[in-house]
Amino acid sequence: MILDCCEIDVKSVEYQVQVESSTDPPTSNLHFEPLPFSITPVSLSIALPQNRNHQTQKIRVSYTTHQNGPSLQWCLDSDNNPFVFTCGAACNNRSLFPSPDAPSELCTYYAMVQVPSNYTVLMSSTFVRQLEVSESDDFQTCIVSQWEYKLETPLMCSTVVLAAGKFRSSSLPAMRIPITIYGPVKSTSVEMLSTFIPQYLTTAEMMLGSVPFSRYDALIMPRAFSSLGMQNPYLAFFSQSLCSKDRGMRNRVAHEIAHLYFGLLIGPRDWNEEWLSEGFATYMEDRIVYKAEGINENQQKLLTQIKWELKFRTLQNDIQNTEENMQRLMPKVGDSSAPCALDTSHRCHTIHYVKSYFLLHLLAQKAGGCEIFDKFLRAYVDRYQNKLVSSADFLDFYFASFPQLRNVGVFDTHVVLHSWVYSPGVPSDALDSMFSQAGCQFGLFPAAKIVNPLVRDVQVAYDSVLTLNRTLTESAQNATEVARSCVSVLQHSAATWEPEQLCLLLDKLVDWVGKSEDNSSASSASAEQEASTTVLSSSCLSLLQQVFAFWERNPEAQHRWCELVIKCKYEPDYPNLKKFLQDHQGMGLYVFGELLVSGVCERELAVCAYNANKHTMDRELRTRCEELILQTEG
Repeated sequence: MILDCCEIDVKSVEYQVQVESSTDPPTSNLHFEPLPFSITPVSLSIALPQNRNHQTQKIRVSYTTHQNGPSLQWCLDSDNNPFVFTCGAACNNRSLFPSPDAPSELCTYYAMVQVPSNYTVLMSSTFVRQLEVSESDDFQTCIVSQWEYKLETPLMCSTVVLAAGKFRSSSLPAMRIPITIYGPVKSTSVEMLSTFIPQYLTTAEMMLGSVPFSRYDALIMPRAFSSLGMQNPYLAFFSQSLCSKDRGMRNRVAHEIAHLYFGLLIGPRDWNEEWLSEGFATYMEDRIVYKAEGINENQQKLLTQIKWELKFRTLQNDIQNTEENMQRLMPKVGDSSAPCALDTSHRCHTIHYVKSYFLLHLLAQKAGGCEIFDKFLRAYVDRYQNKLVSSADFLDFYFASFPQLRNVGVFDTHVVLHSWVYSPGVPSDALDSMFSQAGCQFGLFPAAKIVNPLVRDVQVAYDSVLTLNRTLTESAQNATEVARSCVSVLQHSAATWEPEQLCLLLDKLVDWVGKSEDNSSASSASAEQEASTTVLSSSCLSLLQQVFAFWERNPEAQHRWCELVIKCKYEPDYPNLKKFLQDHQGMGLYVFGELLVSGVCERELAVCAYNANKHTMDRELRTRCEELILQTEG
């Protein structure tokens, strides 16, 4: 038997035949026989006894872990209290305990965790009890708190999750299952999440069936948490970045709730098919929010068009900056290229989220719309719950449910697998047709010709920003009047817009400045003259900051504002850039990289921010930052 492990010191391996339930607490009076074993930096090999007679066996591995193993993250919370949590989904807990690395290998467990008496332990399993126990050493005796949990339903080893810290909690009004939200003692983020979680859980159950666990705990994580969220059995981790006052990150809460069904209730048969979890959760996040908040069908259509443009921009950028083998949702059978789901650099892009999001929207459109597709997904959950599936399983079920859509050699399981799952990039003809049928108008159009009023308002604001910038730069005779008119338009936008509209405006402005920079790279006097008038001036950026108050917006908007600040070298906001890198570490890698290559001052800012945070950063994120620093030296 071979188990994955990393930075674990194994002392002994023993076995016993026909033992009690694996969920019972470990006891010391059982008789075990030693087994030979060997260990490498990445695995533990155990030689099983020859005469097992097909009996159930219990293997006992005695080992110690290393404090700095990659499965544990030690840091401080926002109140500067010690905090520790596991990152099982990223490295499969292999430095916490030896475990098999395959979705089909399931486990139960019983855990006893001791912490100081004023600390709380949360785990992704059923709570058993909390005891106050006495611990002694050669110098003193102290009282510690012992928390016990057990998991009786076998689940993947990567779902074993633990967090310990000083938390305050809020138990929400009774629903079908109890909901408790935990967070830092002095933070208001607990109340922010309390407005979303019950509503979205209720909606998810209405759309997809009962939540498959008897309890829902949510924990607001410290800034060292390198993801925006991670749904586990019984326990969800949420980044503090989601708790913005403008509610602009609430879709990510719905995303994690969707993982209760797509990822936990139904899992991918192969780790390489991560899209079967992430793509479905990305698709469902919008559907859950729309239903929960009672957004009517017409408004759904308008909002979806903006979301499509934002996501398509992200997808285009990722494809342009990613090797072909990383663009596949799953490598072809027999392909020797590294599968994207196992390459840690995939955490720096969103292809497996967004590419599969568009695939599911295409399937929904062909099926007759999202309402029909919602019912299909409910049937899919009912059919495959508690099972592991492949891409072919899902597509076969889709074409069996909509047999009128199957056109052999044109639109069937094989064609979709080849064009979307196994191939790099995206099938542009299929996307263009989908966008056209939905009435999307991506790019720059005269405002009067834009049908979607939400997009039209963005274009009007975009035109106003450029007019304002030109007016402030040229000091025209009627500059004050023109500037006042432009600011009035922007103030109305700031007061009435959806968060996605602000993100789209910032994307368009970043594109405009980027194109200006490309033009100014030409070695000609005319290009240099143009460059002096085609960047956003400091006075224009200052007014935008006053109107939109970007640092009070959600981190998605802040991220885009960071890009604009760097491109325009708007130094008054450099302290806020540094704070963004500190507070939103799971979102800051691109901003960090842009700073490194944007000038001496900007590079110093990036390195300073890294040095201030590196001791509590996620290990993979810290490694990636160090690589970027080395790659951009000189």
